Amino acid sequence: MNFKLSNKVYFIIQLISWIFYSIFLFRIICVVDDSEIVYAVMLCGIIMYMTLNQFVKNWYIKGRPLLLDWFRLSTFLFIILDFFGMIDGLGGEFNSFKEYVVKKEYVLPSVLVVFIGVLGLKISENLAKIFWNKKQNNSQDQINYRISYPDFFYFISILIALIQLYLMLSGEVGYGTFQENTASDISFLFQIVFLLSSMILSVYSIFKYLYKYKNSTFNICFFIYFGVQILYGFLSGMKESIITPFIIVLIPFLMGGNKIPKNIFYSLVFLGVLIYPLNDNYRAILRDKPSIDRNDALGIALVKTFDSDFSDNFSEGADSFSDRLSLFPYIIYTVENENSWNYYKNMDRYIYLPVAWILPRFIIPDKPKSETGEILNYMVRGWSGNSLSATTYGWAYFEGGYFYVLILFVFFGLFISYYQHRFATNIFLGLLMYIIVLVQLLKVESDIYFLISGILQSTLIAFIFYRVFIKRTNSKS
Repeated sequence: MNFKLSNKVYFIIQLISWIFYSIFLFRIICVVDDSEIVYAVMLCGIIMYMTLNQFVKNWYIKGRPLLLDWFRLSTFLFIILDFFGMIDGLGGEFNSFKEYVVKKEYVLPSVLVVFIGVLGLKISENLAKIFWNKKQNNSQDQINYRISYPDFFYFISILIALIQLYLMLSGEVGYGTFQENTASDISFLFQIVFLLSSMILSVYSIFKYLYKYKNSTFNICFFIYFGVQILYGFLSGMKESIITPFIIVLIPFLMGGNKIPKNIFYSLVFLGVLIYPLNDNYRAILRDKPSIDRNDALGIALVKTFDSDFSDNFSEGADSFSDRLSLFPYIIYTVENENSWNYYKNMDRYIYLPVAWILPRFIIPDKPKSETGEILNYMVRGWSGNSLSATTYGWAYFEGGYFYVLILFVFFGLFISYYQHRFATNIFLGLLMYIIVLVQLLKVESDIYFLISGILQSTLIAFIFYRVFIKRTNSKS
Protein backbone atom coordinates (compact mmCIF):
# COMPACT_ATOMS: atom_id res chain seq x y z
CA MET A 1 0.00 0.00 0.00
CA ASN A 2 2.32 2.72 1.21
CA PHE A 3 5.54 0.76 0.63
CA LYS A 4 7.64 0.81 -2.51
CA LEU A 5 8.61 -2.10 -4.68
CA SER A 6 12.35 -2.56 -5.05
CA ASN A 7 13.93 -2.79 -8.48
CA LYS A 8 14.97 -6.39 -7.82
CA VAL A 9 11.51 -7.56 -6.72
CA TYR A 10 9.89 -5.68 -9.61
CA PHE A 11 12.17 -7.39 -12.13
CA ILE A 12 11.65 -10.84 -10.58
CA ILE A 13 7.83 -10.56 -10.59
CA GLN A 14 7.75 -9.42 -14.21
CA LEU A 15 10.20 -12.11 -15.31
CA ILE A 16 8.45 -14.96 -13.50
CA SER A 17 5.02 -13.96 -14.83
CA TRP A 18 6.24 -14.07 -18.42
CA ILE A 19 8.18 -17.30 -17.95
CA PHE A 20 5.10 -19.08 -16.57
CA TYR A 21 2.87 -17.64 -19.27
CA SER A 22 5.30 -18.67 -22.03
CA ILE A 23 5.50 -22.24 -20.69
CA PHE A 24 1.71 -22.40 -20.41
CA LEU A 25 1.20 -21.04 -23.95
CA PHE A 26 3.74 -23.54 -25.34
CA ARG A 27 1.88 -26.39 -23.63
CA ILE A 28 -1.47 -25.21 -25.03
CA ILE A 29 -0.07 -24.96 -28.56
CA CYS A 30 1.34 -28.47 -28.30
CA VAL A 31 -1.58 -30.17 -26.57
CA VAL A 32 -4.82 -28.38 -27.52
CA ASP A 33 -6.14 -29.10 -31.00
CA ASP A 34 -8.36 -26.03 -31.22
CA SER A 35 -7.08 -22.85 -32.85
CA GLU A 36 -9.66 -20.63 -31.10
CA ILE A 37 -8.49 -21.80 -27.66
CA VAL A 38 -4.88 -21.09 -28.69
CA TYR A 39 -5.86 -17.61 -29.93
CA ALA A 40 -7.73 -17.01 -26.67
CA VAL A 41 -4.65 -17.90 -24.59
CA MET A 42 -2.51 -15.65 -26.80
CA LEU A 43 -4.97 -12.78 -26.27
CA CYS A 44 -4.76 -13.44 -22.55
CA GLY A 45 -1.05 -12.63 -22.76
CA ILE A 46 -1.97 -9.10 -23.84
CA ILE A 47 -4.55 -8.93 -21.07
CA MET A 48 -1.93 -10.08 -18.54
CA TYR A 49 0.36 -7.26 -19.68
CA MET A 50 -2.49 -4.74 -19.25
CA THR A 51 -3.58 -6.05 -15.84
CA LEU A 52 -1.05 -7.93 -13.70
CA ASN A 53 2.04 -6.33 -15.23
CA GLN A 54 0.46 -2.87 -15.18
CA PHE A 55 -0.38 -3.34 -11.50
CA VAL A 56 3.25 -4.21 -10.68
CA LYS A 57 4.62 -1.42 -12.93
CA ASN A 58 2.53 1.30 -11.28
CA TRP A 59 3.39 -0.08 -7.85
CA TYR A 60 7.09 0.16 -8.75
CA ILE A 61 7.04 3.58 -10.47
CA LYS A 62 4.37 5.42 -8.45
CA GLY A 63 5.00 3.84 -5.04
CA ARG A 64 1.56 2.22 -4.88
CA PRO A 65 -0.92 0.81 -7.40
CA LEU A 66 -3.61 3.10 -8.80
CA LEU A 67 -7.23 2.50 -7.88
CA LEU A 68 -7.98 0.97 -11.28
CA ASP A 69 -4.98 -1.33 -10.88
CA TRP A 70 -6.79 -3.20 -8.11
CA PHE A 71 -9.72 -3.86 -10.43
CA ARG A 72 -7.33 -4.97 -13.18
CA LEU A 73 -5.49 -7.28 -10.78
CA SER A 74 -8.79 -8.87 -9.74
CA THR A 75 -9.63 -9.29 -13.42
CA PHE A 76 -6.46 -11.29 -13.98
CA LEU A 77 -6.72 -13.37 -10.79
CA PHE A 78 -10.42 -14.25 -10.93
CA ILE A 79 -11.13 -14.34 -14.66
CA ILE A 80 -7.97 -14.94 -16.70
CA LEU A 81 -6.34 -17.42 -14.30
CA ASP A 82 -9.73 -19.09 -13.93
CA PHE A 83 -9.83 -19.54 -17.71
CA PHE A 84 -6.32 -21.02 -17.69
CA GLY A 85 -7.35 -23.53 -15.04
CA MET A 86 -10.51 -24.69 -16.79
CA ILE A 87 -9.19 -25.27 -20.32
CA ASP A 88 -8.91 -29.05 -19.86
CA GLY A 89 -12.55 -29.22 -18.74
CA LEU A 90 -14.12 -27.13 -21.48
CA GLY A 91 -17.29 -28.70 -22.84
CA GLY A 92 -18.53 -29.75 -19.40
CA GLU A 93 -19.85 -28.35 -16.11
CA PHE A 94 -17.81 -26.78 -13.32
CA ASN A 95 -18.49 -26.74 -9.59
CA SER A 96 -18.71 -22.96 -9.68
CA PHE A 97 -21.56 -23.11 -12.23
CA LYS A 98 -23.10 -26.57 -12.16
CA GLU A 99 -26.23 -25.60 -14.09
CA TYR A 100 -24.35 -24.61 -17.24
CA VAL A 101 -22.25 -26.52 -19.76
CA VAL A 102 -19.31 -24.35 -20.85
CA LYS A 103 -19.12 -24.45 -24.64
CA LYS A 104 -15.78 -24.08 -26.42
CA GLU A 105 -17.12 -21.94 -29.25
CA TYR A 106 -17.86 -19.09 -26.84
CA VAL A 107 -14.42 -19.03 -25.18
CA LEU A 108 -12.62 -16.72 -27.63
CA PRO A 109 -15.57 -14.24 -27.81
CA SER A 110 -15.63 -14.19 -23.99
CA VAL A 111 -11.90 -13.47 -23.71
CA LEU A 112 -12.46 -10.73 -26.29
CA VAL A 113 -15.10 -9.18 -23.99
CA VAL A 114 -12.51 -8.97 -21.20
CA PHE A 115 -9.88 -7.56 -23.57
CA ILE A 116 -12.25 -4.84 -24.81
CA GLY A 117 -13.12 -3.93 -21.22
CA VAL A 118 -9.47 -3.69 -20.19
CA LEU A 119 -8.76 -1.69 -23.36
CA GLY A 120 -11.55 0.69 -22.37
CA LEU A 121 -9.86 1.24 -19.01
CA LYS A 122 -6.58 2.04 -20.76
CA ILE A 123 -8.28 4.53 -23.06
CA SER A 124 -9.96 6.18 -20.09
CA GLU A 125 -6.64 6.56 -18.26
CA ASN A 126 -5.11 8.35 -21.26
CA LEU A 127 -8.14 10.62 -21.48
CA ALA A 128 -7.92 11.29 -17.74
CA LYS A 129 -4.35 12.55 -18.15
CA ILE A 130 -5.70 15.14 -20.58
CA PHE A 131 -8.70 16.16 -18.48
CA TRP A 132 -7.01 16.12 -15.06
CA ASN A 133 -3.35 16.78 -15.82
CA LYS A 134 -2.79 18.61 -12.54
CA LYS A 135 -0.44 16.63 -10.36
CA GLN A 136 -1.89 15.26 -7.18
CA ASN A 137 -0.34 16.43 -3.94
CA ASN A 138 0.80 13.20 -2.34
CA SER A 139 3.31 14.77 0.00
CA GLN A 140 4.24 12.55 2.93
CA ASP A 141 3.86 15.51 5.31
CA GLN A 142 1.54 14.54 8.13
CA ILE A 143 -1.64 16.59 8.47
CA ASN A 144 -3.22 16.18 11.88
CA TYR A 145 -6.91 15.53 12.42
CA ARG A 146 -9.16 14.85 15.35
CA ILE A 147 -12.78 13.84 15.94
CA SER A 148 -14.80 17.02 16.49
CA TYR A 149 -17.51 15.58 18.72
CA PRO A 150 -16.13 12.27 20.01
CA ASP A 151 -19.02 11.39 22.33
CA PHE A 152 -21.55 12.03 19.57
CA PHE A 153 -19.43 10.02 17.12
CA TYR A 154 -19.31 7.06 19.54
CA PHE A 155 -23.08 7.32 20.03
CA ILE A 156 -23.75 7.36 16.26
CA SER A 157 -21.44 4.42 15.66
CA ILE A 158 -23.08 2.27 18.35
CA LEU A 159 -26.53 3.33 17.10
CA ILE A 160 -25.70 2.27 13.54
CA ALA A 161 -24.36 -1.05 14.85
CA LEU A 162 -27.59 -1.68 16.79
CA ILE A 163 -29.70 -0.78 13.74
CA GLN A 164 -27.69 -3.25 11.65
CA LEU A 165 -28.28 -6.03 14.17
CA TYR A 166 -31.98 -5.17 14.41
CA LEU A 167 -32.42 -5.27 10.63
CA MET A 168 -30.58 -8.57 10.52
CA LEU A 169 -32.36 -10.29 13.41
CA SER A 170 -35.76 -9.04 12.23
CA GLY A 171 -35.18 -10.62 8.82
CA GLU A 172 -35.16 -7.37 6.87
CA VAL A 173 -31.70 -7.93 5.35
CA GLY A 174 -29.30 -10.80 4.81
CA TYR A 175 -29.35 -14.13 3.02
CA GLY A 176 -32.82 -15.52 2.40
CA THR A 177 -34.67 -12.21 2.79
CA PHE A 178 -37.00 -10.96 0.11
CA GLN A 179 -35.52 -8.82 -2.65
CA GLU A 180 -38.18 -6.12 -2.16
CA ASN A 181 -36.65 -5.22 1.21
CA THR A 182 -33.67 -3.69 -0.55
CA ALA A 183 -35.44 -2.54 -3.73
CA SER A 184 -38.49 -0.84 -2.20
CA ASP A 185 -39.46 2.81 -1.88
CA ILE A 186 -37.49 3.04 1.37
CA SER A 187 -34.48 1.11 0.08
CA PHE A 188 -32.42 4.33 0.30
CA LEU A 189 -32.70 4.11 4.12
CA PHE A 190 -31.19 0.63 4.06
CA GLN A 191 -28.49 1.94 1.72
CA ILE A 192 -27.59 4.81 4.05
CA VAL A 193 -27.18 2.40 6.97
CA PHE A 194 -24.97 0.10 4.89
CA LEU A 195 -22.82 2.99 3.64
CA LEU A 196 -22.46 4.51 7.11
CA SER A 197 -21.46 1.18 8.63
CA SER A 198 -18.41 0.82 6.36
CA MET A 199 -17.57 4.51 6.59
CA ILE A 200 -17.58 4.53 10.40
CA LEU A 201 -15.32 1.49 10.50
CA SER A 202 -12.97 3.23 8.04
CA VAL A 203 -12.86 6.34 10.27
CA TYR A 204 -12.11 4.25 13.34
CA SER A 205 -9.33 2.40 11.48
CA ILE A 206 -7.73 5.56 10.08
CA PHE A 207 -7.54 7.23 13.47
CA LYS A 208 -6.28 4.10 15.23
CA TYR A 209 -3.60 2.98 12.79
CA LEU A 210 -2.61 6.15 10.92
CA TYR A 211 -3.17 8.87 13.50
CA LYS A 212 -2.36 6.58 16.45
CA TYR A 213 -5.37 7.43 18.63
CA LYS A 214 -4.74 6.02 22.11
CA ASN A 215 -7.88 7.24 23.92
CA SER A 216 -9.30 4.34 25.96
CA THR A 217 -12.95 5.17 25.14
CA PHE A 218 -12.06 5.32 21.45
CA ASN A 219 -10.34 1.92 21.58
CA ILE A 220 -13.23 0.28 23.43
CA CYS A 221 -15.79 1.65 20.96
CA PHE A 222 -13.60 0.66 18.03
CA PHE A 223 -13.29 -2.97 19.12
CA ILE A 224 -17.00 -3.18 19.99
CA TYR A 225 -17.95 -1.73 16.61
CA PHE A 226 -15.48 -3.94 14.73
CA GLY A 227 -16.82 -6.99 16.57
CA VAL A 228 -20.41 -6.09 15.67
CA GLN A 229 -19.45 -5.77 12.00
CA ILE A 230 -17.93 -9.26 12.08
CA LEU A 231 -21.01 -10.66 13.87
CA TYR A 232 -23.27 -8.91 11.36
CA GLY A 233 -21.27 -10.46 8.55
CA PHE A 234 -21.73 -13.97 9.91
CA LEU A 235 -25.44 -13.44 10.59
CA SER A 236 -25.96 -12.05 7.09
CA GLY A 237 -24.93 -15.34 5.51
CA MET A 238 -22.97 -13.34 2.92
CA LYS A 239 -19.26 -14.14 2.70
CA GLU A 240 -18.51 -10.66 1.38
CA SER A 241 -20.03 -9.10 4.50
CA ILE A 242 -17.69 -11.21 6.65
CA ILE A 243 -14.52 -10.39 4.72
CA THR A 244 -15.11 -6.66 4.01
CA PRO A 245 -14.63 -5.39 7.63
CA PHE A 246 -11.22 -7.10 7.77
CA ILE A 247 -10.17 -5.49 4.47
CA ILE A 248 -11.32 -2.04 5.64
CA VAL A 249 -9.24 -2.33 8.82
CA LEU A 250 -6.29 -3.88 7.00
CA ILE A 251 -5.80 -0.98 4.56
CA PRO A 252 -5.00 1.75 7.18
CA PHE A 253 -3.17 -0.90 9.25
CA LEU A 254 -0.71 -1.57 6.42
CA MET A 255 -0.53 2.07 5.31
CA GLY A 256 0.50 2.93 8.87
CA GLY A 257 3.60 0.76 8.47
CA ASN A 258 2.30 -2.04 10.68
CA LYS A 259 3.04 -5.71 10.13
CA ILE A 260 0.63 -8.52 10.89
CA PRO A 261 1.95 -10.65 13.80
CA LYS A 262 2.36 -14.32 12.92
CA ASN A 263 -0.17 -15.53 15.52
CA ILE A 264 -2.81 -13.14 14.20
CA PHE A 265 -1.98 -14.07 10.61
CA TYR A 266 -2.41 -17.78 11.32
CA SER A 267 -5.63 -17.06 13.21
CA LEU A 268 -6.98 -15.18 10.20
CA VAL A 269 -6.01 -18.07 7.91
CA PHE A 270 -7.79 -20.48 10.25
CA LEU A 271 -10.85 -18.22 10.28
CA GLY A 272 -10.72 -17.94 6.50
CA VAL A 273 -10.72 -21.73 6.18
CA LEU A 274 -13.80 -21.99 8.41
CA ILE A 275 -15.78 -19.15 6.80
CA TYR A 276 -16.85 -21.10 3.73
CA PRO A 277 -18.06 -24.37 5.32
CA LEU A 278 -19.61 -22.40 8.20
CA ASN A 279 -21.34 -20.05 5.78
CA ASP A 280 -22.57 -22.92 3.62
CA ASN A 281 -23.98 -24.74 6.67
CA TYR A 282 -25.61 -21.53 7.89
CA ARG A 283 -27.26 -20.89 4.51
CA ALA A 284 -28.52 -24.47 4.32
CA ILE A 285 -30.20 -24.09 7.72
CA LEU A 286 -31.84 -20.80 6.67
CA ARG A 287 -33.12 -22.41 3.47
CA ASP A 288 -34.50 -25.47 5.28
CA LYS A 289 -35.99 -23.48 8.18
CA PRO A 290 -36.84 -19.94 6.93
CA SER A 291 -38.51 -18.98 10.22
CA ILE A 292 -35.62 -19.98 12.47
CA ASP A 293 -33.96 -17.29 14.58
CA ARG A 294 -30.65 -16.29 12.97
CA ASN A 295 -28.75 -16.57 16.25
CA ASP A 296 -30.00 -20.15 16.64
CA ALA A 297 -29.17 -20.91 13.00
CA LEU A 298 -25.62 -19.60 13.45
CA GLY A 299 -25.19 -21.66 16.62
CA ILE A 300 -26.33 -24.84 14.86
CA ALA A 301 -24.02 -24.07 11.93
CA LEU A 302 -21.08 -23.57 14.31
CA VAL A 303 -21.73 -26.93 16.02
CA LYS A 304 -22.09 -28.69 12.66
CA THR A 305 -18.89 -27.12 11.33
CA PHE A 306 -16.75 -27.89 14.37
CA ASP A 307 -18.09 -31.44 14.50
CA SER A 308 -16.39 -32.05 11.16
CA ASP A 309 -12.70 -32.90 10.86
CA PHE A 310 -10.37 -29.96 10.26
CA SER A 311 -9.11 -31.62 7.07
CA ASP A 312 -12.69 -31.85 5.78
CA ASN A 313 -13.32 -28.21 6.65
CA PHE A 314 -10.07 -27.17 5.00
CA SER A 315 -10.85 -29.11 1.83
CA GLU A 316 -14.42 -27.83 1.71
CA GLY A 317 -13.31 -24.26 2.43
CA ALA A 318 -10.62 -24.35 -0.25
CA ASP A 319 -13.05 -25.79 -2.81
CA SER A 320 -15.75 -23.24 -1.97
CA PHE A 321 -13.25 -20.38 -2.09
CA SER A 322 -12.02 -21.55 -5.49
CA ASP A 323 -15.57 -21.93 -6.81
CA ARG A 324 -16.57 -18.52 -5.46
CA LEU A 325 -13.74 -16.83 -7.37
CA SER A 326 -14.33 -18.80 -10.57
CA LEU A 327 -15.98 -16.17 -12.77
CA PHE A 328 -15.06 -16.99 -16.35
CA PRO A 329 -17.96 -19.45 -16.94
CA TYR A 330 -20.40 -16.63 -16.16
CA ILE A 331 -18.92 -14.46 -18.90
CA ILE A 332 -19.28 -17.35 -21.35
CA TYR A 333 -22.93 -17.72 -20.30
CA THR A 334 -23.43 -13.99 -20.86
CA VAL A 335 -21.97 -14.11 -24.38
CA GLU A 336 -24.13 -17.11 -25.30
CA ASN A 337 -27.36 -15.70 -23.85
CA GLU A 338 -27.09 -11.95 -24.45
CA ASN A 339 -30.01 -12.05 -26.90
CA SER A 340 -32.23 -13.59 -24.21
CA TRP A 341 -31.49 -10.86 -21.67
CA ASN A 342 -34.19 -8.19 -21.86
CA TYR A 343 -34.23 -6.70 -18.37
CA TYR A 344 -32.26 -3.68 -19.55
CA LYS A 345 -30.61 -2.83 -22.87
CA ASN A 346 -28.64 -0.18 -24.75
CA MET A 347 -27.74 1.80 -21.60
CA ASP A 348 -31.32 3.11 -21.35
CA ARG A 349 -31.19 3.12 -17.55
CA TYR A 350 -28.10 5.37 -17.47
CA ILE A 351 -30.29 8.42 -18.07
CA TYR A 352 -31.32 8.00 -14.41
CA LEU A 353 -27.76 7.85 -13.08
CA PRO A 354 -27.21 11.63 -12.58
CA VAL A 355 -30.09 11.77 -10.08
CA ALA A 356 -31.03 8.19 -9.16
CA TRP A 357 -28.18 7.86 -6.65
CA ILE A 358 -29.56 10.67 -4.51
CA LEU A 359 -33.34 10.67 -5.08
CA PRO A 360 -35.46 7.90 -3.49
CA ARG A 361 -37.70 5.62 -5.53
CA PHE A 362 -40.97 7.25 -4.46
CA ILE A 363 -39.77 10.35 -6.34
CA ILE A 364 -38.46 8.34 -9.33
CA PRO A 365 -40.76 5.30 -9.61
CA ASP A 366 -38.84 3.96 -12.64
CA LYS A 367 -35.49 4.13 -10.86
CA PRO A 368 -33.49 0.96 -11.71
CA LYS A 369 -33.55 -1.71 -9.00
CA SER A 370 -30.49 -3.66 -7.91
CA GLU A 371 -32.17 -7.00 -8.50
CA THR A 372 -30.29 -8.05 -11.62
CA GLY A 373 -28.46 -10.82 -9.77
CA GLU A 374 -31.71 -12.44 -8.66
CA ILE A 375 -33.18 -12.11 -12.16
CA LEU A 376 -30.09 -13.77 -13.64
CA ASN A 377 -30.37 -16.54 -11.04
CA TYR A 378 -33.98 -17.16 -12.12
CA MET A 379 -32.94 -17.09 -15.78
CA VAL A 380 -30.28 -19.74 -15.14
CA ARG A 381 -31.87 -21.91 -12.45
CA GLY A 382 -35.58 -21.23 -12.72
CA TRP A 383 -36.01 -20.21 -9.08
CA SER A 384 -35.57 -17.07 -6.96
CA GLY A 385 -34.07 -16.49 -3.53
CA ASN A 386 -30.44 -16.33 -4.55
CA SER A 387 -28.25 -14.07 -6.66
CA LEU A 388 -25.74 -14.65 -9.46
CA SER A 389 -23.30 -12.20 -11.01
CA ALA A 390 -22.50 -12.03 -14.71
CA THR A 391 -19.31 -10.17 -13.65
CA THR A 392 -18.71 -6.50 -14.39
CA TYR A 393 -17.74 -7.45 -17.95
CA GLY A 394 -20.80 -9.64 -18.39
CA TRP A 395 -23.25 -7.01 -17.16
CA ALA A 396 -21.75 -4.57 -19.66
CA TYR A 397 -22.06 -7.14 -22.47
CA PHE A 398 -25.71 -7.72 -21.55
CA GLU A 399 -26.36 -4.10 -22.54
CA GLY A 400 -26.00 -5.09 -26.20
CA GLY A 401 -22.58 -6.52 -27.07
CA TYR A 402 -18.97 -5.47 -27.57
CA PHE A 403 -19.69 -1.81 -28.37
CA TYR A 404 -21.36 -1.27 -25.01
CA VAL A 405 -18.53 -3.03 -23.20
CA LEU A 406 -16.06 -0.52 -24.66
CA ILE A 407 -18.25 2.54 -23.96
CA LEU A 408 -19.11 1.48 -20.43
CA PHE A 409 -15.54 0.65 -19.45
CA VAL A 410 -14.26 3.96 -20.83
CA PHE A 411 -16.95 5.68 -18.76
CA PHE A 412 -16.15 3.53 -15.71
CA GLY A 413 -12.42 4.17 -16.07
CA LEU A 414 -12.90 7.93 -16.35
CA PHE A 415 -15.09 7.91 -13.26
CA ILE A 416 -12.53 6.03 -11.13
CA SER A 417 -9.62 8.02 -12.59
CA TYR A 418 -11.32 11.21 -11.42
CA TYR A 419 -11.20 9.90 -7.85
CA GLN A 420 -7.56 8.90 -8.33
CA HIS A 421 -6.61 12.41 -9.47
CA ARG A 422 -8.99 14.37 -7.25
CA PHE A 423 -8.49 12.82 -3.80
CA ALA A 424 -4.97 12.86 -2.35
CA THR A 425 -4.41 10.17 0.28
CA ASN A 426 -2.45 12.48 2.58
CA ILE A 427 -5.70 14.27 3.49
CA PHE A 428 -8.40 12.60 5.54
CA LEU A 429 -11.31 12.84 3.09
CA GLY A 430 -9.12 11.58 0.25
CA LEU A 431 -7.92 8.64 2.33
CA LEU A 432 -11.48 7.83 3.39
CA MET A 433 -12.66 7.77 -0.24
CA TYR A 434 -9.58 5.76 -1.26
CA ILE A 435 -10.54 3.01 1.19
CA ILE A 436 -14.20 3.03 0.20
CA VAL A 437 -13.51 2.90 -3.54
CA LEU A 438 -10.65 0.39 -3.27
CA VAL A 439 -12.85 -2.09 -1.39
CA GLN A 440 -15.44 -1.84 -4.18
CA LEU A 441 -12.81 -2.48 -6.86
CA LEU A 442 -11.42 -5.66 -5.35
CA LYS A 443 -14.22 -7.66 -6.95
CA VAL A 444 -15.18 -7.85 -10.61
CA GLU A 445 -18.81 -8.78 -10.09
CA SER A 446 -20.61 -5.44 -9.73
CA ASP A 447 -22.75 -3.89 -12.43
CA ILE A 448 -21.11 -0.60 -13.46
CA TYR A 449 -24.38 1.30 -13.05
CA PHE A 450 -24.89 0.26 -9.43
CA LEU A 451 -21.17 0.45 -8.65
CA ILE A 452 -20.98 4.10 -9.74
CA SER A 453 -24.27 4.91 -8.04
CA GLY A 454 -23.00 3.43 -4.78
CA ILE A 455 -19.70 5.33 -4.96
CA LEU A 456 -21.57 8.61 -5.57
CA GLN A 457 -23.74 7.94 -2.52
CA SER A 458 -20.65 7.12 -0.48
CA THR A 459 -18.98 10.34 -1.61
CA LEU A 460 -21.89 12.50 -0.47
CA ILE A 461 -22.19 10.77 2.89
CA ALA A 462 -18.41 10.84 3.37
CA PHE A 463 -18.31 14.58 2.70
CA ILE A 464 -21.15 15.29 5.15
CA PHE A 465 -19.61 12.95 7.70
CA TYR A 466 -16.22 14.60 7.29
CA ARG A 467 -17.63 18.12 7.71
CA VAL A 468 -19.53 17.15 10.86
CA PHE A 469 -17.08 14.88 12.68
CA ILE A 470 -13.54 15.58 11.45
CA LYS A 471 -11.46 18.58 12.41
CA ARG A 472 -8.13 19.50 10.87
CA THR A 473 -5.84 20.84 13.56
CA ASN A 474 -2.46 21.68 12.04
CA SER A 475 0.06 20.52 9.47
CA LYS A 476 3.81 20.38 9.10
CA SER A 477 5.66 21.13 5.89
